[in-house]
Amino acid sequence: MRGYILDFYCAAARLDVEMDGFQHGLPEGLERDAVREKFLADQDIETLRFWNHQWRENREGCLLAIWDALQRRTGCVRVMKNVAGQRFVPPDEKKIKRIIK
Repeated sequence: MRGYILDFYCAAARLDVEMDGFQHGLPEGLERDAVREKFLADQDIETLRFWNHQWRENREGCLLAIWDALQRRTGCVRVMKNVAGQRFVPPDEKKIKRIIK
């Protein structure tokens, strides 16, 4: 069995969120990431990857992608009675730059 350290993991959603630097774009990094993602997918763990510059330049878009994945994987729907008391409120859709793959 291989051991992997995940950047961020939500056990309830079986969701791994990775923040990638330049080394992940090199051939060796791409190959390692593909093997790792297959291993995680075999465990029913989905991986979301963001480049570090995406996080710096479009944080709200990254958060929205994470939010969407959490809802899709858990079936939870946003129910907010006390919006002011929430730690995270999804960003305004009109202000988001969507990440297109």
